[in-house]
Amino acid sequence: MKSAPSMTSPDREAARVRDPILLFAQPVAEDPTTLGLERGAALLAGGEALLPSGLPMTIAMEHQPDFVRAVAHACREQVLRGRDWYSHGVMALVGSKNAGRGHAARRLAAATGLPLFVVDASTPAGRAQLKGTAAPGCTALPPFPVLAVAASRCGNPIILIEGVRQGTDLVDLIGPLIDPDRASRYESAHLGCALDVGEINWIIQVDGDEGVNRLPSGWASVVRFHPPADNRLELLSLIGAVSDELDAAGALERQTLVTVVEAALAGRGGGAPISELVDRLGLTLGAKGPVA
Repeated sequence: MKSAPSMTSPDREAARVRDPILLFAQPVAEDPTTLGLERGAALLAGGEALLPSGLPMTIAMEHQPDFVRAVAHACREQVLRGRDWYSHGVMALVGSKNAGRGHAARRLAAATGLPLFVVDASTPAGRAQLKGTAAPGCTALPPFPVLAVAASRCGNPIILIEGVRQGTDLVDLIGPLIDPDRASRYESAHLGCALDVGEINWIIQVDGDEGVNRLPSGWASVVRFHPPADNRLELLSLIGAVSDELDAAGALERQTLVTVVEAALAGRGGGAPISELVDRLGLTLGAKGPVA
């Protein structure tokens, strides 16, 4: 094994501030597979997006004020540190099923322009993707978040992990990827190189406190989702999501949009996740077509 030259934190920070390209892959083996990441990956969603009039105002999640505050805090921290890209680290969204946590991740992705990748940790396939595979006789694949960065060439994508149930051991599942002391130099045995995954924006859906309590202190910020006090705010958020999905802002009369969303919201009955609701609304609105 050849050891890679070390890069100190100040050096890494200076490089990022000067040019927001994440110095992502450094070889640590004789024949590394870097997936092209030795050339770096872009760090996106900076500038005006980090201002108080930016993301906190444009994610349209006022019905979940704790989530809006968490995003605003992340933006302030980036500005204070002179880091011109969006980063919130690991955010654990605690709430009941269909509370809108996946919807929140999609709203954040839409507002930032960051690529969003979703993994279901409740399935064996999803857990294998998160940990990577290196079984004998199988092609060695790095953890899915690494592949997500390689595919998008974005160093700070949003990774949404769904299906974290009671008993899910997040430390075993993704510990090396989210440990703040190791994430900036995650050594991948699958690729033979050290990777900086410390800028990935993790959103983890957790159904109860047990999953959060399994994480070491300081590893994640916890945001609790509650039933909205005013359904009209949830309605506005859904309207925004539908408009984004259809790319039809201004193509439909506002009242037509509101009427369709209200009807679907009233018919939810707590059964369908908001993401599925948005999909159904998109099909409904798409069938209606533009209103003259």
